[in-house]
Amino acid sequence: MNEELATSIESVFYADIPGRKRLRHSDISHVLGLSDNPAIRESFRYRMALAHALTHCGKSPEAARLAHAVILPNLDRDTLSMSPSDVSVAYCILSEIFLLTSDIQLSAHYAELGMQENGNMVNKAVTFWATSLYALTKASAGELSGASKAVIAALKIQTEAPWKHGSWPLSLAREQVSTQQQLGAFFNGAAPPDQPPDTFHDPVLVNATDILAKALRQIRRHDYTRLLGTVVTLTSGIDAQHYPPFISAEATILEVLGLLESRSVTQAKESLKGRSSPPCHAFCYDMLRACVAINQGEYSTAIRVTEACTAPGTGHCLSSLAGVYICRATALDLLDKHDEADKAFSLGAHIAMTIGVVSPVLGLPDSTLESLYRRLIAKEKDFGTTMRAVIAPGSTRKGTIPVSPPTMSKLTGRERTVARYLDTSMTLAQIADTLFVSPNTIKTQVKSIYRKLGVHSRSEACRHLGGWTPTTKHQAPPPPRFENHSLWIPSLAAPQLGREKAYP
Repeated sequence: MNEELATSIESVFYADIPGRKRLRHSDISHVLGLSDNPAIRESFRYRMALAHALTHCGKSPEAARLAHAVILPNLDRDTLSMSPSDVSVAYCILSEIFLLTSDIQLSAHYAELGMQENGNMVNKAVTFWATSLYALTKASAGELSGASKAVIAALKIQTEAPWKHGSWPLSLAREQVSTQQQLGAFFNGAAPPDQPPDTFHDPVLVNATDILAKALRQIRRHDYTRLLGTVVTLTSGIDAQHYPPFISAEATILEVLGLLESRSVTQAKESLKGRSSPPCHAFCYDMLRACVAINQGEYSTAIRVTEACTAPGTGHCLSSLAGVYICRATALDLLDKHDEADKAFSLGAHIAMTIGVVSPVLGLPDSTLESLYRRLIAKEKDFGTTMRAVIAPGSTRKGTIPVSPPTMSKLTGRERTVARYLDTSMTLAQIADTLFVSPNTIKTQVKSIYRKLGVHSRSEACRHLGGWTPTTKHQAPPPPRFENHSLWIPSLAAPQLGREKAYP
C-alpha cells in the first residue's frame, strides 16, 4: 500500500475526532476505490474506514450492513493489537453508524465501550466524541438522567479542550433533554454553558441536526406553526432523501406532534402512513397513531394500538412506554372506563417521574389529561406531592403561540434558497460550498436579503424568516453523487453514494 492510500485510510478512520484535519473528498474516494482489493480489504482498519466513508456519504444503512457482516463477528480479535485510543475510535465509528440507522441500543453500547476503553483520558478528543454520542443515544431513548450526566461530562471536556468547534450529537442531546426536562437543574439552577457551532463535522449532517435542534426549541415554546415550517425540509424537502434514518424518524415524530397540536389530524395520519417504529426511541409511531385515533374519536382503536405496544418484547424504552400508558389512559377515560384509565395513567406517570420526564404530553385532549392528573394526585397523595412539585395543576399545557409567517415575496428564488441556510451554524463559505457558488456570490445575496427584509444582521434575518416554509422548487439542489464502486459484500454491491461536496 502506498503512502497516499495509507494516509487516506487514516484520515477517514479518524474523520470525526476533534482536533484532526478535516476530511477531504479525495480521501473518501480513495477508500471507496479500494473496496475490491483483496489484500487491503483484509485490514481491519480499512474495513472500519470503509464503513465510516459510507456513513459520510449519507449511506449509513449500507455501513450498518457492512458492520454486521464483516466487522462485528471478529471485533474482539481484530482490536487486540490496537491502542486503547484507536479501539475507542473504532467503537465511536460503530456507535455513529448505529445511531444514524436508529439502532439506539446498539449505538449506546458501543459509545459506552468507547468511553470505558479511553477512560483514562489518554485522548480527550476521542473521549469527548464518545461521550457526545452516548449523550445523544440516551436522550433519544428517553433516559434523561444518563443523558444529562453525559451532556455535562462532554461539556466539561469541551471547556478544557484546545479545539473551538462543537459536536452535533452533543448539541442535539442538549436540546432533547431540555425539551423533556430542565437541563439547568443539573447546573444548580444556572444555564448550561454555550456550545460553539460545529464547523468540523459533515456540513450536511450538521445542518440537519441544527434544523432538528431548532424544531425542538420551537416545540418547547409550543410554536407549532414555525415547527411545521422547520421540519418540512427534513421530511419532504428535496434533500430529505440524503438524510439518515435517525434524522427522518426524529423529524417525522416532531412533525406529527406539531400537526396534532395544530388540529391537522388527517395530515398527521398521512405522515405516519407506512412508517414502522424505530427501536428504543422516546416516541414510537404506534403511540402517535393512538394519539391520532383519539383525536378522530376512535378510542377503541387507540386502546387496541396501545395494548399491542405494552405487550412483552416490543422494545419500548421507558419514556416511550410512559407515553403509551398515558395515551391508553386518555382513550379509556373518554370511554368512561375511569378505573382502568386511572390505573394506566398512574403507571405512565410513575414511569415518567422515575426517568425524569416532566414535560407535558402533546397531542392529547387538555381537559382529559387535566382530569386524569387531578384524580391521580387525589388518590396517591405522597406521589401527588412529588408530582405537583414538578407539574402544577392547570399547567399541563401552555397556549399555542399565534404566528403569522412573514411575506417572502420580495426575495428571489435564489435568495430564498440561501435564506434557508441562515438559521444554521454553517458559515457563508460552507453555504457557498454546499450550493456550488463562490463565497462572494453568497455574500452579495445575503446583503440583498438583509436590504429587502430591512435588517442589519444574520440573527435579525433569522427572526424574520422563522415562520417561512420554503417551497420545493426553491430548495437547494441535491448534492451530486460519487460514481459507483463495487464492494465485496454482496448486499452492498454498487451503492449510489452522495454528498460529494460536503468535503473540501
